[in-house]
Amino acid sequence: MYSEAAIEIAMLNEVYWLHISGNFHTRNLTPGTKYEVLFLVSLEDTSSGWEQPVNLNLRLVNPNGTESLQERTTSLEDYIGEKWVDILAGVFVAPPRNAAAKMTFIMYQYVTSDRKNGLLVKGVAIRPM
Repeated sequence: MYSEAAIEIAMLNEVYWLHISGNFHTRNLTPGTKYEVLFLVSLEDTSSGWEQPVNLNLRLVNPNGTESLQERTTSLEDYIGEKWVDILAGVFVAPPRNAAAKMTFIMYQYVTSDRKNGLLVKGVAIRPM
């Protein structure tokens, strides 16, 4: 049975640029399993400044120094007034534990001419597909 615990939620109030980032080590995941990395967000009915798309990056750096990078853009304006939505940062297959990678995920937008507000961020989910 799933139960949602009370959590803190970050809310964006009147800013000109957005940068949300985090990291995670894949040794904590099941090797060979395909995962998706998602930002869990909501935009209030009164949100504004989201005419330009946001950028999303998912980077995995392997112990040998090689890395993979996924980049995408999406329009948050499409989600204004919606309940919680999942915004995909990227998809990857967890490497073996003895070759675990460091993962970094970022959502950003540096358009300084648009004052943005109304974005609620619950967190990031890393879940098997």
